[in-house]
Parts: sequence; structure tokens; C-alpha cells
Amino acid sequence: MRPLKLRLQAFGSYVEEQVLDFETALANAPFVLIHGATGTGKTTILDAIVFALYGESSGNIREGTTLRSSTAPPERVTEVEYVFALGRRRFRVLRSPAYERMSRGKMTRRAATGQLYRLPDEGEDGEETLLDSNVTEVSKRIGQLIDEMDELTLRQLELEEKAS
Repeated sequence: MRPLKLRLQAFGSYVEEQVLDFETALANAPFVLIHGATGTGKTTILDAIVFALYGESSGNIREGTTLRSSTAPPERVTEVEYVFALGRRRFRVLRSPAYERMSRGKMTRRAATGQLYRLPDEGEDGEETLLDSNVTEVSKRIGQLIDEMDELTLRQLELEEKAS
């Protein structure tokens, strides 16, 4: 899996919208390294990626209701958008955790949402296609995609082993 873009807002320590363009910044890099001083949001970036893929935070330390930035204004939606590639296939997942927020003078619960889109393959033009818009089904579909990737990787390793 190759990260292409991560966009998050009102998520963890990131109140304002933040966009990490991995595709442009790391075009020729063989791997991604997230580094920085303590407290600069590295774990939040990993939480955002894990939340986008699985609907939960890394390590299950934080629950969906605590993923929302405590200083975000009530009208700002907490959401994570993650664009990634599996080989030449590209996908975009958009998720928002369930959380309580002030609306019209009272606390209301905003339900978790999730959508998974198939984007045109790398180097191709076209429209994105909605694959799933149910939180549970998005998680299942991403799990299937990752399982497919794991199987392909194992087959490739087996072929390389036989060739040597």
C-alpha cells in the first residue's frame, strides 16, 4: 500500500484542515518516514490513516468520540480522507467518527460515516466510483483489498524464490 494523500480536520491535535500530499512529496522515495519532536502530531497522523482504513485509532487507545479535536468549533466536521494505491489501483476513503457536538444550544450526537471510492488507475483519466457508503461495509471492503494485496505479495515472493 502506497499512501498518496491524507487530509484531516478537527481530528486529534489538528483543528484546521491539514493536507499531506505524499504522492508529490515522496514521488521517488521507496518508503515513508514520519518524524518530529515529541508532541508534534506524529501519532495523530498514524491514527488518521488507521482510522481511515479500519474505523478505529491505532492501538485502540482512543475511541471515535475522543478522536475529535477538543478545540474544534461546533460547525467543523471531524473527518479524515485517505487516498492510497494498491499497485496501480487507487482508492479514496472518507470517514468521520461518531461524536457529540453542540448544535442549536444542545449536545447532539453525529453518527459515524464512511465512504470508499475507486479512483482511476494510476496514469489514467476517468471518474471515481463509489464502492461502499456503509461504515461496516467500507471496513470489510478495505479488509478484502488488503487481503488481496497480501496474497499478491506472497505469490510474488514465491515466484522470486523459485526463480533464484
